[in-house]
Amino acid sequence: MSVFRFGRDLLAALAGSTPAFTPIATEETPVARRFLAALAGTTPAFTPGHPDEYRHYRETQRRVAESNSAAARFDTVGELVVAIRQGAMSGADLSGVNLRFADLNGADLRDADLRGADLSGADLRAADLSGADLRDANLMSVDLRGGDLSGSNLSGADLIEADLRTADLRDADLRSAVLHGAVLHVADLRGADLSGADLPEFDHLLVVKWSSKTGWGLVAEEIRARSIQQDDGTYILNPSPGQQADVLV
Repeated sequence: MSVFRFGRDLLAALAGSTPAFTPIATEETPVARRFLAALAGTTPAFTPGHPDEYRHYRETQRRVAESNSAAARFDTVGELVVAIRQGAMSGADLSGVNLRFADLNGADLRDADLRGADLSGADLRAADLSGADLRDANLMSVDLRGGDLSGSNLSGADLIEADLRTADLRDADLRSAVLHGAVLHVADLRGADLSGADLPEFDHLLVVKWSSKTGWGLVAEEIRARSIQQDDGTYILNPSPGQQADVLV
């Protein structure tokens, strides 16, 4: 890409006269393309290491526009991300939305409808997703450390290699969810239903809290054998060596 052409496009982006960047019609490098697109407001902030995280947004947006999803009000994923981070999407219909690799750290998505949404690779640390409907959502490699997923519906969700350390999953519906490779150290699974779920290896389930109402499906006996009981009647799966409790027999 020539210096002259880059300068012209840069001025157009800054002036707001570039509504959407069309990579097929130009010859600029991927870095220059993403830089200009970000300035033009057609993509959110650049995320190092994930150059294609928003490339499917337009296709998804087209499908979303045909539904009643609140995401249809936004022209770009960047605008939607800003709205979510401002707390404007609590309880909203965001079904089918594409938020791959989005920075949603601390976001308020309580009771949101995120059925079939693509949140793969997103940063949802300390996010509030309590009561959210995440059925069949793509949460592959999502970072949910410290997130509140209590009472959420995650049935059929793809949580492969998700980071759920210290997450609150009390009373969550995880039936048939795919948790292969996910990490749940110190997560709270009291009252959660994991019947039929594809669970991770046991070394990814350290110091996990659960209760008599937690549904483990076919692995219930093995879970009990690996757990200790606390004074309040709750259990700790794969407890740390220093924890004091009565070992189950």
